[in-house]
Amino acid sequence: GAYLKKKGENRAIHDDISNLVDQVRAVTQTTKEIEAKISTDVWNEQKRWEMKREVLFGAAKSILAVDDGLVSLDTLLRMDDPDGDQWAEARLKATRAWREALRQFDETKILTGIVCSKETVFLFEELGIFASNLGAKLAEKDKDIYRASSQALGLHLARARFAIRKELGIDIATAASVSK
Repeated sequence: GAYLKKKGENRAIHDDISNLVDQVRAVTQTTKEIEAKISTDVWNEQKRWEMKREVLFGAAKSILAVDDGLVSLDTLLRMDDPDGDQWAEARLKATRAWREALRQFDETKILTGIVCSKETVFLFEELGIFASNLGAKLAEKDKDIYRASSQALGLHLARARFAIRKELGIDIATAASVSK
């Protein structure tokens, strides 16, 4: 009887150990799956962040090019001989540069539409419309339009820059108050 009792206890211990091993194996497998999912999620989040950052840095450069193009067109209107050959050549060069800057800004708007908030997309659209209209008036030789529009242009540019800062998580409190 004692032998069978001891054998039964050993068998029970063996079964308990087998159950524990199975449970540990299941917990280990689940832990590995969770770690893999977290790792994948972190990786994906990092890649999204890198893409967003790249788009926003490109957007900042694009905004600068639009502003530079407008300044160039305005500067040409202030030259002494707006009907001379050199002026016409300079105007053609500046107009081409302006159109290229506007084209690049259109690409920027498409990319920001993919990776940014609706608010940022809206602010970029507003800037694009305003800058396009201002550039068209400058191309039509409206000498006063740039100065008359400089405050509004500055506000559009500032809002776009602060939207970029907000998207990047830089100085969010200031960015939120200026974009309103």
